[in-house]
Amino acid sequence: MIFNETELKLIYANLIGYVGLNPNIDYKSEKAIAAVLDKIEGVLPEISRHLLSISIFKTTIKNIE
Repeated sequence: MIFNETELKLIYANLIGYVGLNPNIDYKSEKAIAAVLDKIEGVLPEISRHLLSISIFKTTIKNIE
């Protein structure tokens, strides 16, 4: 493996932050970043589980409101 688990988590978090904070990102770059994020999620199942739990939490909050 090219990167260890900690490095992948760091890359993942920084890419999420970059996309979220950069209003000037173009569609091609956004698609490329999404592909990298998908690959990291595939390698690190705990990230996918975390994203699922966030999604469930947000859905539950919307249903309560």
